[in-house]
Amino acid sequence: AYPVLHQLGVPFAFGTVRHALRNHVERFCRAGLANIVSGVRVRSTRPDVHPDLPPTRLEDVLVLVSPIGRSMDEWPSGTLIDRNGPEL
Repeated sequence: AYPVLHQLGVPFAFGTVRHALRNHVERFCRAGLANIVSGVRVRSTRPDVHPDLPPTRLEDVLVLVSPIGRSMDEWPSGTLIDRNGPEL
């Protein structure tokens, strides 16, 4: 699966969802497509400029990780993902 990502040497894919979706996402993870990583916050650039807000935001969300070129045992430990740019 994911031949282009393998060719590019991508070790993991990740995404985020709100905690309210945990039950729904757990069903998705049972199929082995992803793993929920808890205790990790995500910092990303805001998509729009707001003069009264900082340019980045720090979110406490559920992180879903799909191993592509590495195993989940190799997912780095830590409590912060610094997303390069705004979320898609």
